[in-house]
Amino acid sequence: DDSSVVFVSSTTDNAFYKVTGSGTSVSQIGSGLPYKPIALQIKGNNNGNPNDDLIYVGVGASGVYKSTDSGSNFSAINNGLPSSKNITFLAMSQADSNYLYVTSMNSTWIYYSHNGGANWYYPSSTDVKNADGWVCGSQEGFDYDAGVDCFNSYVIAHPTNRDIALVVGSGQIIKKTADGGSNWRYSCTGKTGGGASIRV
Repeated sequence: DDSSVVFVSSTTDNAFYKVTGSGTSVSQIGSGLPYKPIALQIKGNNNGNPNDDLIYVGVGASGVYKSTDSGSNFSAINNGLPSSKNITFLAMSQADSNYLYVTSMNSTWIYYSHNGGANWYYPSSTDVKNADGWVCGSQEGFDYDAGVDCFNSYVIAHPTNRDIALVVGSGQIIKKTADGGSNWRYSCTGKTGGGASIRV
């Protein structure tokens, strides 16, 4: 709700800052955070008040945290996430801020939430098996649902449809969900080059 506000995650002192007044004022925020945010998503309320905006952050091994006061205070929202979190990427649907996705450096998993992080769920599937084997997994030599790649698993949510998102999966394979993260399917037709990926 205020384009002059900038949020800074500092590697120097592992702190979180809010810059206001077009750079004239800096204050440390993030009460409740155990560490500096690694990933961040912001949703303004479009009410002209820059102090009650919604912020989600990924904080590595500590998981995901949520603020409803523009980052002044945070609370953990990790119900349903595994104990070995190491969150490296967090995405939010601009169509519905309750739709969230997180991925981890520790594993080939992706979790999703439809209620603003109150509950997290693992997908029913991230691949499909046919007569020739697993569509994505077999391309990597796996005879199972390969999940998503642990090093480049970033999600791009559709700007107007909360149910649609893309993720770079195993071996840079792009996968798509049309049900808000419950199921992911191969979506690479026409893609060439092993190093191609998606990023916003």
